[in-house]
Amino acid sequence: MKTKEIQNISAAINCTNHFLEFSPCNMTILYGLSEIMTSDDTMMKEIKDVFERQKSKLERQLAQLLGDFDD
Repeated sequence: MKTKEIQNISAAINCTNHFLEFSPCNMTILYGLSEIMTSDDTMMKEIKDVFERQKSKLERQLAQLLGDFDD
């Protein structure tokens, strides 16, 4: 059970990392989201911050699971 949870969290981290790479496609998505929500460019940074916080949360969960897995 823990192995599957570790795989799921690892996949979520990889997906988040990919999004945070700011490829041209991802930048277009972020820009589009920021334009829909506000005309202020700060929304792009706020969206990126949400992804970074989620990544940190996932990394902590993974570290905890791996620590528990070793026991």
